[in-house]
Amino acid sequence: MTCLSADILYGSVGAHEQRFKAGDPVVRRIVVFFAEVSPEKTAALAKSVRVEERPQRRVLHFKLSEGGRAEVPLL
Repeated sequence: MTCLSADILYGSVGAHEQRFKAGDPVVRRIVVFFAEVSPEKTAALAKSVRVEERPQRRVLHFKLSEGGRAEVPLL
């Protein structure tokens, strides 16, 4: 079963104090989780991940562990 979703995570860790305004982006990261997949398969799937820049937004593309491909618009 494939479950795809996009979300925004908030948090920060650091050794020195920094101040940010509420709602301002601090850093952008993309995480793709593959559950119940061997380390070898995970490594192969990781090589398929790419971000496409489109005029209105960025889109994440990657292979699915059960076959096929996924496309997720980035927020």
